[in-house]
Amino acid sequence: MKKTIGEKFSYTGISYGLLLLTAGTLPFTRFLMLPIAILWLLLLIVDNRWKEHFGTIRNEGLLWPFGITISFFLLCLIGTIYSDDVSKAISDWECKLWFLAAPLCILPLAGKINSKKLKIVALVFCLATTATAIGNIVISSANFARTGDVGELFYINATHFKTHPSYLSMYCTLGWVLSILLLLNNWKDYNNILKICLITSIFLLPVEIFFLQSKAGLLLFGIIFICMLLHTINHRKRRVWISILVMVLCTAIGVGAIKSTRLPMNRISESIYRLQTSSKSNPDDGTSQRVAVWQTACEITVKNLPFGTGTGDATEVLCQAYEEKGYTYILDKKLNCHNQYLQYSVSLGIAGIAPLLLFIGYLAVAGIRKKSFILVLYSFIIGTNMLVESMLETRAGSNFIPVMALLLLLYANAKQKAEEDPDCNQKACSSISDGRSECDS
Repeated sequence: MKKTIGEKFSYTGISYGLLLLTAGTLPFTRFLMLPIAILWLLLLIVDNRWKEHFGTIRNEGLLWPFGITISFFLLCLIGTIYSDDVSKAISDWECKLWFLAAPLCILPLAGKINSKKLKIVALVFCLATTATAIGNIVISSANFARTGDVGELFYINATHFKTHPSYLSMYCTLGWVLSILLLLNNWKDYNNILKICLITSIFLLPVEIFFLQSKAGLLLFGIIFICMLLHTINHRKRRVWISILVMVLCTAIGVGAIKSTRLPMNRISESIYRLQTSSKSNPDDGTSQRVAVWQTACEITVKNLPFGTGTGDATEVLCQAYEEKGYTYILDKKLNCHNQYLQYSVSLGIAGIAPLLLFIGYLAVAGIRKKSFILVLYSFIIGTNMLVESMLETRAGSNFIPVMALLLLLYANAKQKAEEDPDCNQKACSSISDGRSECDS
């Protein structure tokens, strides 16, 4: 039988290479992500095995995540139809491109790339995130040494790769969790260099999160820290009383840190104070502005049910409301909803909020059913971050979220399959070379 171009060039092998490149690129730049997505989609078109790829997705039980993920891009297209600002709506297509590329390109790899290969992808992401943190800390420290201004170490001055602190904190939190799990589960398999790298990640990434001073990032990391500590304590054997003691102790330390006045920067404590003292009629600080924006977004959502304002008009409608209410500081910044649930409620109405809730809910339920601790934590990380940021309205969020979600889902599937059939891991290794899974029944 004559081989297709995709078979000759090993579609699975090239896709695995692109997956590694994607994982290594995510933490430090968003500019390479668009070319990678376009290249991968072109590879899919040249491969021209749509029926086989769709069959893989169906046989692996991944139709639900495929449909839910791709619906974000389709809704973006539909929202353009009733948008007045069509050019802005079309620019949103590029921002959401990975919601099309990820399910089409990553999910067909299920059953063809084993859990060991996927662990390498996770390892690359951890190392890239750590390298980004090191770069940030070195540059910020040099700036501090030059100016003597301690502010050079924190918040927006702590990130030098054009990634907002909120998003980089999310990357660092996931990288920290993955580093611990990789080290716990593969201690005997890793050489000393990898062990040192992962241990460095475990100690360095929390430092970077502290320097980034994202309020949501700090609070979320505190919760994840407790979860990971409990997971580690109970990894081999259940230790109930030690777990309770650790929870109480960590909570006390966390509350003490929030109230502390001795830290060089404490944006959480400052935000609580400003929230209590800021003007309600024209809020001028970040936290108070968020509250005002959320209230405004809720009002707009109700007025534009059930379909929303359209993807191109959400910001304009919000700005009109800010002007009517006299929110001059918010209007100057042209703030979006700073809450993804509200953002989709405003722009797409019920049709927007439904897939968002399904997406997060599916990841959590799949994590529980497949006994994937990391998948459950990931759904919590992105679901919580979406409460305070419009994560899918920037490339930093819309690239990261679908790629990592489907990657972790593939790993959960591969691990489950490996546990059911120990020989499957070895078989899947050989499938990298020919693009086909030998584990299919």
